[in-house]
Amino acid sequence: MTDGPSLLDIALAPMRIIASLPRAIEGLQRLPDIADSLERIAEFEESLEGLAGLAESLAGLAVATQGLSALAAAVEQLERVAGDLTQAVQPLQGVAQRLNRFGRGLGSPTS
Repeated sequence: MTDGPSLLDIALAPMRIIASLPRAIEGLQRLPDIADSLERIAEFEESLEGLAGLAESLAGLAVATQGLSALAAAVEQLERVAGDLTQAVQPLQGVAQRLNRFGRGLGSPTS
């Protein structure tokens, strides 16, 4: 036995080539469609590069949003402290008003 093609393989080779011609012709006819697809893929790659820039912008926006969230929490805490301070000052205002009335009463001329 030889390792090369047999006489039958050699004899059938032209017929196999002829049988595969319709598929080869169909493939050649589809080349423009394939070229269009390749162009669209190339355009898509450019869009992906733009999306990468957008992703970086979105990451920056996420960081900014976290900063805003921290700011909102600080403002909320400040509002709570201001409310506590208001509640603490109210009794002192009443005392100040009473002292003021008392002081006016002491300073009035005696009859």
